[in-house]
Amino acid sequence: MRELINKIKNFGQFINENLVVGGIEISNQFYDNLYDDNYGADEDELKNQLSILDKYQKNGGEIHRVIFSNQKPNIENIGYSWTHKDNDWRNYKQSIIDFNDSMGKLNGDENIWLIKAITPPNNVAVISSLEQFQNNPEEQEITILNDKILKILDISQV
Repeated sequence: MRELINKIKNFGQFINENLVVGGIEISNQFYDNLYDDNYGADEDELKNQLSILDKYQKNGGEIHRVIFSNQKPNIENIGYSWTHKDNDWRNYKQSIIDFNDSMGKLNGDENIWLIKAITPPNNVAVISSLEQFQNNPEEQEITILNDKILKILDISQV
């Protein structure tokens, strides 16, 4: 990881520019402050996530969100944390329940809802997404800027 950071930093210094992801400039200092050798994703995972964020920032695309609720989620306040992973969420139902229950987030009678949406280009909070990726790389989270401009494709109970 440190090697990748140094490559990015050195490349940025060589051309006197910062890294640009989907039109968003990422400073070399950001990498120095956020990533280290002992935590988070490895070099290949980081490159992959940067590529994904670049694609979504430039082109938009389909995103997914899991919500726990007794009733169908209100699309007026759908939220900012999404993922690009297109999983068969039914296979993950018990692990999702176990994880959220262990965090004290469930009271036992919630349903799991899967929301599929399309985000337009330029609606990704790139820095926030990278920070979330560093903390939880397995979630492949994409933080969006504005949930009001999403095109909701489907809301279904898992």
